[in-house]
Amino acid sequence: QIEEHLSDTFIAELHVLSAGSGAASEGAIPLLSAQLSRVIDCLRQYLEERCGLIIFNTAAVLVGPDAALIGAQVEQTILTIAKDHTTRMQAKQAQEQLQRARANLAGIVMLDN
Repeated sequence: QIEEHLSDTFIAELHVLSAGSGAASEGAIPLLSAQLSRVIDCLRQYLEERCGLIIFNTAAVLVGPDAALIGAQVEQTILTIAKDHTTRMQAKQAQEQLQRARANLAGIVMLDN
């Protein structure tokens, strides 16, 4: 039951499901992927009744497998880069990694810190 794991926020009808700190080892990636599929399916079923939207906020694409694993299983992926912090090479590598994972890259957003 997803509802028992959701935390309320100060915004009505906005809930948070925290995954914790993450940082899985490479050997755990297949297990993580299987568990992730089940969680995403449960969230989809939960939202079918509520007309909602799910936003996954992951660690940086180049830091670990989370972003690519999630990107491959969701409808759209938006890559965010930080102005004056993300190099062109890093942005290109992140984009290519998401494309290799078959993520549907809908766009790129530059954050102006």
